[in-house]
Amino acid sequence: MLTTARGFAAPHPQTQATFEDVVEVLRLGLSPATDGHHHANLMSLRALGDPTLTPLFLSLVQSSDWASRIDGVLGAAEANTPPAVDPFLLAALPSNDDRIQALQSALGLGLVTPAVAAECLKWEGVPDLDRLVLMAVAQQADSKSIDSAFVKGKLGDENSAVDALAAVLMFVQGDASGWAKFTARLETLEKPARQQLIAETAQAAVAYKLPLIAPRLMPLSLSLGVDPPTERIVSAALFALKDPKALDTWKAMIARHSARRDRLKDALVLLAEGPLAGSEGVSSLLGAEDDLLVAMGQALEKRDTELERAQFVAALMTTGHVQSTEAAIVMANRMTASDSEVIWRTMLESGRAPSVAPALRSAAVSAAIMLARANPAIVSAMAAGSDDRFQESCAFALLRAGSKDAAEAAAAMRGSLSRRADALALMAMASAELPMSEIDMTSLVRAAAGGADLDAVLQVQAAWIVARRQGRIDEVLAALVRPTPSNP
Repeated sequence: MLTTARGFAAPHPQTQATFEDVVEVLRLGLSPATDGHHHANLMSLRALGDPTLTPLFLSLVQSSDWASRIDGVLGAAEANTPPAVDPFLLAALPSNDDRIQALQSALGLGLVTPAVAAECLKWEGVPDLDRLVLMAVAQQADSKSIDSAFVKGKLGDENSAVDALAAVLMFVQGDASGWAKFTARLETLEKPARQQLIAETAQAAVAYKLPLIAPRLMPLSLSLGVDPPTERIVSAALFALKDPKALDTWKAMIARHSARRDRLKDALVLLAEGPLAGSEGVSSLLGAEDDLLVAMGQALEKRDTELERAQFVAALMTTGHVQSTEAAIVMANRMTASDSEVIWRTMLESGRAPSVAPALRSAAVSAAIMLARANPAIVSAMAAGSDDRFQESCAFALLRAGSKDAAEAAAAMRGSLSRRADALALMAMASAELPMSEIDMTSLVRAAAGGADLDAVLQVQAAWIVARRQGRIDEVLAALVRPTPSNP
């Protein structure tokens, strides 16, 4: 079987696909390759969040391939409930470089709990910045996790990120002297470096849940004359940290900005991160020079309920403004499923047009997934009578939703779907253990083997789903560790 740019080659049209073809797709797709396609395919399996994948991921931890080892650790972490990395699995990696790389990736993905961080703090050979990050995570459960002597020793470090986090951790412990020294250092930096460090400090405060530093962030920014983009990063951090003066700080920020472009971008911060019910009197601060600003102002204003507010946000979506749509995704993810439904529906509907901008099409897929998790019947109903591309997006969303209800909605779509969309529906049905006929399983096996226009990552997912549905995971694992015969 040969690989193609689109996926793995299908069997001959007159040849029925076999389970051995499915195994070969997994073997080819997951074997280390210089072009890195195996990493993309492992990422696709990680996206399934399937606990039955754990043995596969564990088998990769001792792989000879670096990327496979890291994917193994992270995949096992993501398959846990709740998702969390195993510190002992990290320790089992063959080198300290591997451990640190996997740890950094896990931190970035939010897979390190305070308990895991506390365990990792026992390691030797952890770089200073990573050690400080681990303390920041661990202190969420136990303030004694912060090694005061170590932190103070890193104040003024040549690595400005180390210096910044040390100053914040000292402040969290009640010692403001480090923050004063860090502020003095900022004054010596060139403006671009100064702004970057302030932005990174604000984002770190959010990532590691350090709300005590929030009141210091905007005064520091203004005293150092940062630009509007940096102000917006700090403003967003204040909302995320639930600082009681976040809204007043935002109002003062937009009042400083006279340019329409800056005011619109300020509004995006409030849309994404501000109070879900809206904020009273903000539309007058935004202005009303054009239809977009008017629609944005209406979407930002305080309403009686979050549902009423969501309806105005949905109206804003119809303007086709890409950045507003992206901000609305952040907002809707913070709302209840029932209140956000109108936003997701409007966003998905916007992706129906053939000429929609790529960013809005991507947003529509995200919306379809969220809607499929909350009300899958709506997704299948919207797909009816649509073109192949839209139906494929809806079928993909129902697969990603991962529920029995979503799989039933996918099954209800079948009968007039493209080969690709039908394969996605079959994958959803098999994943949810819905009843499937022999013809259905034959079609799914053929799709996994390359006969349904699936791209490589979806084909690998389909192959795993077939193995799991047929109870043959052990055969797959045995085949993946078996040496490949050399060609004559």
